[in-house]
Amino acid sequence: MFACGLISSLRPCIVTTSSSYPVSQCMSHRYILANPMKFCHKTMKSKLIHQKAHKKDRLESSSQTPILDSLRLTAQEAFHYLRHTLGIDSAGTKFSRDRFGLLREITLRSHFRQPFQNVTNTYAIPLGERRIPSWDEIKQSMLAGQGGVCYELNVFTNRLLAVLGYNVHLIGGKFMGHDRYHVTNIVHDVEVKGQRHLVEVGASDPTFHPIPLDFEEESPVYQDSFLTYRFKLGRNDLQRFHDIPESDSDSSLLEDHTHLTNWRLISEMDIATDRDLDYFNEPMSYVFNALPRPKMKMFDEGMFAMIYENGKMVYIRDNLLYLERNDNTEERRVLWSTDEVLEAYSRFMPMIPNEKTLLGLKNRNLVFPPWDKDKCVTVSPIVRYGNAVDLSNTPFTRRMDG
Repeated sequence: MFACGLISSLRPCIVTTSSSYPVSQCMSHRYILANPMKFCHKTMKSKLIHQKAHKKDRLESSSQTPILDSLRLTAQEAFHYLRHTLGIDSAGTKFSRDRFGLLREITLRSHFRQPFQNVTNTYAIPLGERRIPSWDEIKQSMLAGQGGVCYELNVFTNRLLAVLGYNVHLIGGKFMGHDRYHVTNIVHDVEVKGQRHLVEVGASDPTFHPIPLDFEEESPVYQDSFLTYRFKLGRNDLQRFHDIPESDSDSSLLEDHTHLTNWRLISEMDIATDRDLDYFNEPMSYVFNALPRPKMKMFDEGMFAMIYENGKMVYIRDNLLYLERNDNTEERRVLWSTDEVLEAYSRFMPMIPNEKTLLGLKNRNLVFPPWDKDKCVTVSPIVRYGNAVDLSNTPFTRRMDG
């Protein structure tokens, strides 16, 4: 099986005491297969000579298809989704004529048409029955326009882009300091070989545009909706920073929110390593409440849903409704009853079924506060960064909004 002829079938392997490695009279085939370098080579030269052969043998020894590659999305389903859920016609023609334009349209419309939410996938499900959704459940939710969290949104988008013909790679990394808590995509060679773009449709915060990773260290400052953000590019990692004032309520979600500036590190993605779905199993079990959560402020927000209505944020969290207004302000409205919460979902996110919202409120055990006229509505300014690149105001985006 190996080039050095060490293993034959599943016979026990006896390692002599001249080896510097632990001795076992009956090393398992699986262990040796996973650690061939320990048993075949005693010199660096020998290791280098046979390194490629060992890698080839390890790959050939496994008949298991990567989980991501086994997720089936047909061309018919892909084009139905583009046309009826995202509102994109003639995607095949657009791909052949303007690959980047279509990618940009998919990225933007995903924010406008798919909510980032934990209603249907978490709170509408009794606690003891919660788990990571299956591919069929993800596909059903996405085709219905019900969205989900990063796992559903970005995994589905990965399969969609692959069906269309894009060279797309699933990656993962740290989110608010917690490893493997974010899933996203890098698309390679969109127009020119060697190009890389971050395509982020599942981060709750807006990233309306494919982000070109062509800057040497720091990206331009971007402004999408209410958010000002930028990136730092390392050899193997991509860091995302948000401009969050100390007074902003979001700053309390960060593990370390004592800074000399308002720029806060939000995520750090490993852009050099492709990930399969099992890489995210444990953290996503926490996200979907299938396992008791460790102490993570971000995931204790409660039941939430966020979408961008023509580029403006709409955010419902428990009994609070946040609306981005046209005058660069954010309106915070208290919802005083179950009926008011249902009305808000029906108005802004009708793709989430009322019965799911009701179940979510019940499982959330939400207690509504007594009515207080002085707390019904509050308005706060949205701070804009003067030199930010506002991707939502490009001619392409305005045409799509109309």
